[in-house]
Amino acid sequence: MYQRALAIMLTLLSLFVRTASNVCVNTDDGAFMLDRRLNPVTETGTYDRALRAEGTELYALREQSTGLYLIADAAGQPLTRAVYEDVRGENGRVFLKRDGLWAIYDSGLNPLTGHYYTALFRAGESCFAFRTSLWDDAPDALYIIDARGSERPTDKVLLYTPLIFADGLAPATDATTGRRGYLDEEGEWMVAPELAWADAFNGALAVASLDGGSGLIDPAGDWILSPLYDEMMLGTNYVICREEGTLYVYARTDEGLIMRENREDAYASEVGAYYALYTDDYAYLCDMDGYEAAVFTGDTLIYPGLSGQVIASDMNGMYVYDVDTHRFSDFMAYIEALPRADAYRCAALGDDGAYLFGAIDTGLSTVIAPAYAQMISPAEGLLAAGDGENIYLFALNRDGAELVKTVPLNR
Repeated sequence: MYQRALAIMLTLLSLFVRTASNVCVNTDDGAFMLDRRLNPVTETGTYDRALRAEGTELYALREQSTGLYLIADAAGQPLTRAVYEDVRGENGRVFLKRDGLWAIYDSGLNPLTGHYYTALFRAGESCFAFRTSLWDDAPDALYIIDARGSERPTDKVLLYTPLIFADGLAPATDATTGRRGYLDEEGEWMVAPELAWADAFNGALAVASLDGGSGLIDPAGDWILSPLYDEMMLGTNYVICREEGTLYVYARTDEGLIMRENREDAYASEVGAYYALYTDDYAYLCDMDGYEAAVFTGDTLIYPGLSGQVIASDMNGMYVYDVDTHRFSDFMAYIEALPRADAYRCAALGDDGAYLFGAIDTGLSTVIAPAYAQMISPAEGLLAAGDGENIYLFALNRDGAELVKTVPLNR
């Protein structure tokens, strides 16, 4: 009687939980796909990887038996055989790799190109493509494929590095000079290849280097911070540099100097809206004005948390610290932020020394007791926990975590 009542309750709860698209659940015990009401549309025990092709309703499922992907529709019905070694979905197109070569398909799985390319990189509505091996020292000719699949050769010959576009530019290495610059989406040098190193842009700024040091460059190729520094890290809110033993922290918004620390044992890292300053004696959590928001022991490491919180780790374990309320969570063996769920995966040590996973919410309460062999967040507001026999789906709300679906594992 109790089991039937529980089953009815879980069914009713699942009716109120609906996601924007199918949910791909990837666990240590295999992968499967759920529909928008969290009903399984593929069998467990058949696939070990499931993913959605971005901008489409196509899904890639990797067979456990072959290690190859097939493409399925939203109902989990295969549209192809399992013949693909890799799959990417980008901007409503699907990139499929077969026999070591990539091709581009549209959202209806119609081919736009043949399987001709050793590498494809999204460049706005087009793609940068290569036909030669990128894993040797030989130069590689660059091709551009437009949105309809038409190929256009360029006069650029590059030495391979991943072409990561941001702000319409990608760092690349010119094969003739061996120097780096920035290509636009048409394959033209917008910043001449005269740099010793160039990172991808991040919000109209990038770390770049000349032979004498590193600095910050803008998309026009102008130096925002001169290339004088031995080390440089560009974050979301801060720029952290070192020059001859002196540590500098700049505000990313205006490159204004926040902190200078002239000691060899000091180093810093960005921690969300804060930065952490580490010395041999203490770890300081500082705000944008350079003021100390919290002080920790010297053996503490600080990581980004959720909602103005941080994760701290010391010799006693890990815990979540709320900067505004000065409250702490319980110590755990392991804690990790899961932004999609707006919660933390936490773990305690079992009797056999293995991790048992649970969850902590941003109110620092344990909402799922550490009792599971694994814990992931497959979609917004959802957690999936596994015990080797079943996968349990929890929906997070103001009152904690509600069990909404139990999926048995087929072995």
